[in-house]
Amino acid sequence: MSAPPLATPSLGEAVRYWHRLGWTSFGGPVAQIAMMHEDIVIRKRWVDEAHFQHAMNYCMLLPGPEAQQLATYLGWLLHGLRGGLAAGLLFILPSILILLGFATLYVHYGQVPGVAGFFMGLKPAVLALIVMAAVRIGKKSLREDIHVWTACAAVGLSMVHVPFALIILGAAAAGWTWRRRYLPGSPQGLPPVAGFKPSQGGWRILLSGVLLWLLPLAVATLAGAQGEWFRQQGFFYTGTALFSFGGAYTVLPYVWQGAVQQHGWITTTQMMDALALGETTPGPLIMIVAFVGYLSSWNHLHLVDWTRDLMALLGGVLAVWYTFLPGFIAILVGAPWVERTRHLPNLGAPLIAISAAVVGLIGLLALRALSHVVAVGGLAVNSLMAVLATLAFYVLYARPAIPTWAVVLGSGAVGALATLLGY
Repeated sequence: MSAPPLATPSLGEAVRYWHRLGWTSFGGPVAQIAMMHEDIVIRKRWVDEAHFQHAMNYCMLLPGPEAQQLATYLGWLLHGLRGGLAAGLLFILPSILILLGFATLYVHYGQVPGVAGFFMGLKPAVLALIVMAAVRIGKKSLREDIHVWTACAAVGLSMVHVPFALIILGAAAAGWTWRRRYLPGSPQGLPPVAGFKPSQGGWRILLSGVLLWLLPLAVATLAGAQGEWFRQQGFFYTGTALFSFGGAYTVLPYVWQGAVQQHGWITTTQMMDALALGETTPGPLIMIVAFVGYLSSWNHLHLVDWTRDLMALLGGVLAVWYTFLPGFIAILVGAPWVERTRHLPNLGAPLIAISAAVVGLIGLLALRALSHVVAVGGLAVNSLMAVLATLAFYVLYARPAIPTWAVVLGSGAVGALATLLGY
């Protein structure tokens, strides 16, 4: 029995769908991609299975949030440039608004006992999430001995404060140099798909993207003493976009090492709170950069009036701008070109090496997060935090039907209750 014919939605109908998806896309990239597949391929029949899988494979190769990039790709596939922009923007706008709102409440009311207890309770869940991410990515990435050694090398380099970007570039170089070992028995390549043609207007889109990247940097020169700060933020979050290969959690080592360890813009506690809030809101997890950008600017710019809130808000928006702009350019310019890479041999070896390095870095993050969850002083252990972390990991690992956001919020609620009871 043949499949029913594809439907052709209007731009307005598609926009309404992307708007709804932006407010309901909980659960991380796997759940978000599954939602789009169920809606667009199975129920609505806007895109066939072959096009969806091809789009998804391309987005998996790119750094950045694969679910958001897939939405942009599908929007472009349906309605061209306007459709891609609408899909990509509507997928992330709700989470931008929510996380910037959370950041404002956090800096003004984060020390209220009940609120502080809630954020304290989030930390065990965050530890469980990081460990779970290491387990899941490790199962896929650490399949050969050389993958394990790559992960260990990444841990060692990070411990001696080698920058994240150099670790990732080194892993990619190792993967290409020893690609036969990273991909034993791999095929020499895949044939290109027939019918390939480059994107019309791609150069105009690329030029527009470069101008949009330069625009905030140019405006920052008019911001007086704060301009250098915002320029530094622009370059840092561009790095976030370019080096977050391998899925949602790969952004954590880069942002954690840069914003917490290298620059000291935010504390480890604030970074863990950012991750917890990112897990409880719709949209891509990488959107925690909005919270981190807001907090970084709030901590760095010691202003005494309402302009501090405004500058912090600008910092959060700037973080989002530079994190997501490269992804939009990569999709809207590069989607039709991707077929040219399908026939290149061993292209996946550097990506596998990067994923292995990221597993090691995420494992190191788990150890660092552990010290902020169970240690109260010296070697003392906070029994409540230890129990919550163990329980959260068990639920995430053994009860996948329970949503992640429910685990995180439940842990926070226990922390708030314990604080109010004087624990």
